Amino acid sequence: MRLHINHRKKYVMITFPKSGCTSLEKTFNYLEISDLSNYFDILNEKGSYIETINLINSNTINEFNFNDFDNYYIFSIFRNTYDRVVSMYFNRFLGIDSSTSHLKKRESFNDFLNWLIVTKSNVKGDHHYNIQWIFEPAYLKVNQYINLNKINEVLPDLYETKFSTSKDKVKKILKNKQNVLSKNKYDIDIKLNNYDFVEDVLNLNICKNGIPQNKLMLTSNCVHKIKQLYGNEINYFKFEVNY
Repeated sequence: MRLHINHRKKYVMITFPKSGCTSLEKTFNYLEISDLSNYFDILNEKGSYIETINLINSNTINEFNFNDFDNYYIFSIFRNTYDRVVSMYFNRFLGIDSSTSHLKKRESFNDFLNWLIVTKSNVKGDHHYNIQWIFEPAYLKVNQYINLNKINEVLPDLYETKFSTSKDKVKKILKNKQNVLSKNKYDIDIKLNNYDFVEDVLNLNICKNGIPQNKLMLTSNCVHKIKQLYGNEINYFKFEVNY
């Protein structure tokens, strides 16, 4: 979890790995800095008005003092858990990004879920597999939760209404999203949850053509396993899935 804090405008944006965190961090940093040439000078000067704090596991979160933000507007960006887990598999586990020419693993999506269940959270120190943290109001009052799917509509309005930042400026920055996996709607009638994308008998070539749609990856058994891993956030946000 990252806390992006603006002390001058008194707000905190909370982001999570595999939930648009890189693009949102870029948005946060750029919005208050018109001259990017002095970006690091502003960040490092004593009493800097913006900062980012990384809390990578439950211990660091529980030990962190959130009382300093009692008078801050706090909003948290979350992503549908099922979308997020499929993205974890292709991006983090198989290693697919914009420059990938070959996959680093050959295990199927079902193998990946079994591995996650066995190793549970904070797998081998990789925080990308951690939960999206839900705060009790008495612990930290989150004023607004924003679904990542609605970010292009909601975030610009929020910045203009609450923080006196032009919505057009926010929209312009959000257009340049980073680490967005290329997708392809494959016209096939079989599930791919046990598919070996390295052997690739269907010749999908996902590194070149894009990752398949979630519906091809998810089965009732996969959904059950994802609920085992991330049931709290699924129940809290009432996430639904089609498969």
